[in-house]
Amino acid sequence: MNAVMQVNQAACVILASNKVADKLGIPKEKRVYLRSCADAVEPGYFFSVRPNLGTSHAMVECIDTALKRANVTAKDVNVFDLYSCFPIAVEVACDFLGIDPRKDPRPITVTGGLPYYGGPGNSYVLCSIAAMVEQLRKRPVNELGLVTANGWFLTKHSCGVYSRTPPPQGKWEREDPKLTQARADKRAGQLVSVSDSPEGEGVVEAYIVDFSVKKQKPKVIAVGKLVSGRDSGKRFIASTKDEDDSFGTWMERDGVGMRVKVSSAKGGRGVLEVADASMWNKQPKSGLSAPAKPASSAKL
Repeated sequence: MNAVMQVNQAACVILASNKVADKLGIPKEKRVYLRSCADAVEPGYFFSVRPNLGTSHAMVECIDTALKRANVTAKDVNVFDLYSCFPIAVEVACDFLGIDPRKDPRPITVTGGLPYYGGPGNSYVLCSIAAMVEQLRKRPVNELGLVTANGWFLTKHSCGVYSRTPPPQGKWEREDPKLTQARADKRAGQLVSVSDSPEGEGVVEAYIVDFSVKKQKPKVIAVGKLVSGRDSGKRFIASTKDEDDSFGTWMERDGVGMRVKVSSAKGGRGVLEVADASMWNKQPKSGLSAPAKPASSAKL
């Protein structure tokens, strides 16, 4: 589930006042109004310095602000388009909105999402807004749509609420983005320092098993916190050694929370190994199965 940018697509959004729309003869049933919006940037441009790797404080603040400025709740929204460059982008939005995609009948995309619809460069959301307009035109006049957007590593965020019904007071004012940003910064808390030459024991916060290099054993790349050594309290980024064949265990068990030994190779690259292999028995099963033999990403 990743963005696909090699597409030939375009979209256009025309903005006009009601007065101009009347003059142009635009039917009222075709008019869709922006009810509110919000924008913010994740504190800590790169994920490595963020206190919590499992959420996006800026995304949450954008959605929360947009809903409040429209004077509605997530339960009032009838259709969504949640930006879907990576699975976590959808998961974070769903968690905050209280949506279980497997049970909630409301659509969470009006395009099919980035993996299936594509996204022309930096312009997917222009397409999703246009698609949301088309969707709302088919629905009852009082229904609401919500569109999210993000860029980079869940770094830059926007959210808009749309409806065929104009704002109750006839207009709305966008909140000063500085105020939205200040609340996002407060949600995030203090940023984390990253060790440039990690040494000592650490606890894994997140990891992947990388199959991208052909004819080589898959590597585990982990991010975590050092709990001993000169940089105790700092974050580390490290990977398993070339000869390490423990990737299957990292797939079959949930390695988050595992204690690992971290050292620095030449050039400062972090290297990790499990401090006590018997501790794997205490880790929950992930539900995944390791492949019978290393395979390239092209074969998976």
